[in-house]
Amino acid sequence: MRQPDLTPLVTAAQQRLDQALAAWLPPADSRIYCGRGCANCCTLNVATTFAEAQLLVAHLDAGQRRRVAARVAELQELLPQTPDLKGFLRAHRNRPTPCPLLAADGVCSVYSLRPLACRALLSTRDSAWCAVDFATLHPQEREAFLSSLDPAIVAFPTHYARFPREVGAAAEDAVLARMREHFGFALSGHLCVLLLAESEHQLGSALATGREATAQCLAAAGLNHPFLVTFHD
Repeated sequence: MRQPDLTPLVTAAQQRLDQALAAWLPPADSRIYCGRGCANCCTLNVATTFAEAQLLVAHLDAGQRRRVAARVAELQELLPQTPDLKGFLRAHRNRPTPCPLLAADGVCSVYSLRPLACRALLSTRDSAWCAVDFATLHPQEREAFLSSLDPAIVAFPTHYARFPREVGAAAEDAVLARMREHFGFALSGHLCVLLLAESEHQLGSALATGREATAQCLAAAGLNHPFLVTFHD
């Protein structure tokens, strides 16, 4: 099977999301706190479609690729220590280093190509809350914070705006649907994992061959783990 060029698909999805968010006005009693250099959300697990990762990987320099590989090695070390996904995500965000694509000044080095998931994550609270591990909060403090959130505005129980999350999820679903049309299945996963799998293991070529070849490619790289990648049949 010839490997299709999914770049126009991803670019169009990103543009549609950006246009929707540019036209969106937060409710009068709400505010978006995100700004240049506030990078606490860059400690989170970024799940993206393979098509988005494939677009991005071509623009990475050697240093970025090394940092991505180092982050994936850290994730592989975490897997035996975290038997459930919730624990894995908590351990992921508590790592001492943020996203390997974050520049030294706290600015995203691939901002114009950042995944849909990143574009759609807009905070209705000060960025300090984006770094909080709520499992460590006193129950009363946690309850007070949750009680302050308006489910009509936020993607409850998070403090991130609901409308951008919904539009971003719909854009991701459209990308996955087109991938299923091309390949018979779609693939998503941790951004760094997909970047490494494409840059060092030619994952895109395996996708064009089929689901089994894709799983074998990921397994050979030690990346075929449900916390790292997801197949969509």
